[in-house]
Amino acid sequence: MKLDPDSSHLFTIFGVIVACLFLSGFVTAYETAFAGLSRVRLQKRADDGDKRSAYLLKLLTQPHKTLLTLMIADWLADIQFVVLLAYLIFHYTHNWLAVVGISFLATPVLLFVGEILPKTIANRQRENFVYAWLPLLRILMTIFNPIVSMINWIARPMLESVGARFGQIMPDLTEEEIMQMVNLGGNTGLLDKDESDLVHSAFTFDDTPASSVLTPRVDMLCIEDTTSLEEVLELMASDEGYSRLPVFHDNLDQILGIVHLKDLVRAKLKGEDGSQQVSKFVRKVHHIHEFQPINTVLKQMQSKRMPMFIVTDEYGGTVGLVTIEDLLEEIVGEIHDEYDDDEQPPIEVIDTHTILVDARLSVSDINEALDLDLPNSQSVAGLVFNTLGEAPLSGQSIQIGNAQLTVDVVDGIRILKVKVHKLSAADAQEAVLDS
Repeated sequence: MKLDPDSSHLFTIFGVIVACLFLSGFVTAYETAFAGLSRVRLQKRADDGDKRSAYLLKLLTQPHKTLLTLMIADWLADIQFVVLLAYLIFHYTHNWLAVVGISFLATPVLLFVGEILPKTIANRQRENFVYAWLPLLRILMTIFNPIVSMINWIARPMLESVGARFGQIMPDLTEEEIMQMVNLGGNTGLLDKDESDLVHSAFTFDDTPASSVLTPRVDMLCIEDTTSLEEVLELMASDEGYSRLPVFHDNLDQILGIVHLKDLVRAKLKGEDGSQQVSKFVRKVHHIHEFQPINTVLKQMQSKRMPMFIVTDEYGGTVGLVTIEDLLEEIVGEIHDEYDDDEQPPIEVIDTHTILVDARLSVSDINEALDLDLPNSQSVAGLVFNTLGEAPLSGQSIQIGNAQLTVDVVDGIRILKVKVHKLSAADAQEAVLDS
């Protein structure tokens, strides 16, 4: 049909221009909102019977079809907007310079109305926008389905030939990139410290060996297999409170299993002889290697339904024990119950440069607390022992880099508490010269 610039045609063309501008903005907004949808929330709504959510979940399984439909619609709308605007201007001015000038002036309008404003709206009202305009998306996908299918048929082999995943909305993120995002979120205040620490702990969970979280052999409370039922019940009912204890024969390298408080209480209530040996109530215990990753240990605990494992070295000797609480504390931090009220914190702050720590604490925790760079070691006690090469005395000090470690409390040859002081650059240099 030949267009004449009379009033009726002017109104029609102007209406089409406005419609193209609206369509361009709508497509941009919908593309932004669609790419940011939460599959978890959609799945929950779909499970509750929401048909719109079920349809959107189906679209997300092949997102390239939806995004390609929106791209084609956006491209056609922008071209129509520019062509019709140029047509009107030329027929009224017959001046190509005017056409070029108005086109330049229209570019910011198209950029604001077709890009900036829609993306802002879509980011603020993402799900509401997607649901509200879903009928229009269905119409567009029906109209452009033949074109989209043809493009998919042509593009798929080319993309796959260069190793690209067809239909991928965004590239896979590496663990390092995710950690950088978490650090950025923490630095900008989007994530608080507890949230950042939780994500860091989750990502380092599979890199942590059982030896880093276990209760060491010297701290294990175990009972001999000849101990009587009455004696064990009395021990478990003490102020410390124990729900289960390892049982050994002759020495701690021969762990027979574990006794549970509920088994002993049940036996006592049934009137069984309290003088009988506790070995009768021993349950099987699982042994793991000290360097086994704790994520694997947690899976084994879940599958075997055992909340406590015995940790052994390469010679089969008992190194310690690990509980499911020890593993969870690696992610969520220290877990306290009613029996832990009087426990001292593992790190006591003396001043801004000095802390008193439990010697069982990992060196990485000390490095983080005082911003130090101490060499990796399983524990602070291990670091002190390895540096001294002998059993330490209370009050004995060593310097490692810009840190001074002083043995504060010992029990025999065992280190219980260590005072860690961060030295200034001048003090560290002076200490090196004095030595």
